[in-house]
Amino acid sequence: MGDAGEMPFSNGSTGKSMKTERDRFVAFAFAAADLLLEVNDDMSILFASGAASRLGLSSADDFVGRSFLEFVPPGERRFLSFTVKSIVVGQKSDPVAIRIRTATGGNLRAVLGGCRLPTDKSKSYITLSFLDPTLVAAIGGGHDDPAIVENRIADRLRRSISEGVEARMTYLSLDGLSEARAGGDSPGIAVFMDALDEYLASVSVGQDAAGSIGGDRFAVMHDKAVEGEAIEARVSEITKASGPEGVSVGRVTIDLDTGGLEEEDAVRALLYAMRKFSSDGIEKFDLPNLKQAAQSMMSRTVPKIVEVRAVIEDRMVEIALQPIVEIPDARLHHFEALARLPNGTSIQDFVVFAEETGLIEEFDLAVVDQVLQGLKMEWDRGWKPKVAVNLSARSIDGENFFAKLERTMRPYKEVLPQLIFELTETVKINDFERANAKLQILRKAGHKVCLDDIGAGGTSFRSLETLQIDFAKIDGALFDRASREGDRRVIIDGIVQICQSRKIDMIAEAIESERHESFAIDLGIHYGQGWRYGRPSMEITGSWR
Repeated sequence: MGDAGEMPFSNGSTGKSMKTERDRFVAFAFAAADLLLEVNDDMSILFASGAASRLGLSSADDFVGRSFLEFVPPGERRFLSFTVKSIVVGQKSDPVAIRIRTATGGNLRAVLGGCRLPTDKSKSYITLSFLDPTLVAAIGGGHDDPAIVENRIADRLRRSISEGVEARMTYLSLDGLSEARAGGDSPGIAVFMDALDEYLASVSVGQDAAGSIGGDRFAVMHDKAVEGEAIEARVSEITKASGPEGVSVGRVTIDLDTGGLEEEDAVRALLYAMRKFSSDGIEKFDLPNLKQAAQSMMSRTVPKIVEVRAVIEDRMVEIALQPIVEIPDARLHHFEALARLPNGTSIQDFVVFAEETGLIEEFDLAVVDQVLQGLKMEWDRGWKPKVAVNLSARSIDGENFFAKLERTMRPYKEVLPQLIFELTETVKINDFERANAKLQILRKAGHKVCLDDIGAGGTSFRSLETLQIDFAKIDGALFDRASREGDRRVIIDGIVQICQSRKIDMIAEAIESERHESFAIDLGIHYGQGWRYGRPSMEITGSWR
């Protein structure tokens, strides 16, 4: 994890109180990484531990007394400050990909995590996990990850609409840049990217509505008074002065006048236009404003909506059941109902599209209805298994969803005690109090509630700490990795600690081997799901009945 000879929580100082060391341990346990920094509100580093040599420093003490901002490229400093200051007390922040500068002027890709503890709200505990260079191209990197840039620009558009700010979007194409960067982040390219990032941030609305949207493509949302031609000219100057040879700059600018669109429709149109430019480039891009982008988007979306409605209304979904068992004796506790779509269509993509287009409530209700029909049939045959059915976080947020759910369940009174609900966070929860109140409706009606994929990107520790639930299911990918890599175990240990303190039963996903099962037992996890116990099946026979 750290350099040889460096203890994770010692920087050579003495007299540290047990309370301080405990706080640091808790912070580190929530985000195991290569480097731990304790940072105050002005971004000064108060404490450091870990792999200092990765950045060309002799020891972790070399960080102390310096600004954290020194260690990131200029164009990312505003973003980093915003990220750190946005960390909520008692909540582990979502991981963010950034670039970290080395002593020799190069850049390393790293994933930043962090938290603030209630014992001292003025300090943030920041962790950095350095990425293997061979993985960077595969997973993306830097704060300019297209998904992050999209989210920031979308948020800025919402604010601009509410504040009446007139804005434009300029898309830039730097043809040839990807090829130049393919050899890695050399000091020369790093200097150029710093200058480009810094300029685009400075001209953007709020100084954070700009970045890479994939490959050679960049986007910057700017005030209407700023001309797109001026941005193109300045980027061309920066490219000629410090950019790689052979890179050419092109531009297209669109008006962000909403033209009467509702706010969220305008945001969807903006994201559609951004992705279209990223994939098509300048020559094929023909959307001068948001309204036309919305029209183009709908022309492509409507046929897919028709397909989704057909799947829902014609009950083209099949339900497979996978057992969840008590560990280690493999006694059946309940099944999870897994939706399967025709022709091998990805259920993940289907759900995301249904959420984006407002069809997820209908889909969730249709699946609940099918599961209840199956339970009623088995009831009549004398078999009464418990089954967990998934509900999207977006569905439970709907104003009338629970009234619709009650109507759906009404004909199946005999089997309702067998129904468990599993909350999926494909979309993030913003109002935790509201979400918790909705979940308590289910629990008061006698249903157990499970939170899915704890430790995955969308499901935050705050969900686990805030929502009153009965089961927490640990993300399968995290569980498998932790079972193989000892330094990742502390993350699951943190999950276990929270669950035990809140009397939440844990379920481990992806148990496929004896090693996985032994790992779950060692962690104190009582329930498991995975191929070791049974694959999803449409036909449940034999010992499970």
